[in-house]
Amino acid sequence: MTFRWSGRRSGFGAEPGDEVSPVRALVQKYKDRPMDLGDACYVRLAELVSGSVVYTVDKKAFMSYRKNGRQPVPCIFPMNDGSIRSVNSK
Repeated sequence: MTFRWSGRRSGFGAEPGDEVSPVRALVQKYKDRPMDLGDACYVRLAELVSGSVVYTVDKKAFMSYRKNGRQPVPCIFPMNDGSIRSVNSK
């Protein structure tokens, strides 16, 4: 994926480029969940960027997602008490 500064208030934008097929494959793989485009992009980025960690509130979904086939996606989940919990990271 290519990232660029959009100049808009939202900050960065992503252009999927060559990653359309791998992202589409992830959406198909998890079609029974279902995985949305944003989640698929985060999982794909976790595959591409070594040592990356996803910060998400969607614990149920991300505990089931796998990168590179069978590897858990490293995640940080905020807890209801304001603390955070790291899961699947080294």
